[in-house]
Amino acid sequence: THTPIEAGPADDELESEGCLSFPGERFALKRGESVIVEGVDLENKPVRIEAEGWFARVFQHEFDHLNGIIYVDKLEFESRKEAFEVMEQLGWNKPGVSWLPGTDNLED
Repeated sequence: THTPIEAGPADDELESEGCLSFPGERFALKRGESVIVEGVDLENKPVRIEAEGWFARVFQHEFDHLNGIIYVDKLEFESRKEAFEVMEQLGWNKPGVSWLPGTDNLED
């Protein structure tokens, strides 16, 4: 299980972000400049991590994955539109087509 992370105020600037869920592409996205992550370790002892900058961005990015969100879902309108155009050009919006080697069924 996981609990929400506490994100600080959003960074004033958009920063380029990429992900293997959308390989080879990068888009600008605002994230919190700092985060606090709390949980327990394998021995059920409390853990608290305070992160800033790039490290905070990584926590937010990966936490989104735990909630079924990829970074393109959070893009501002123009960047999101561009991402969907790329997706269409690569055929990722068609059933049975993916970027995973060996999983595409292109014979149909």
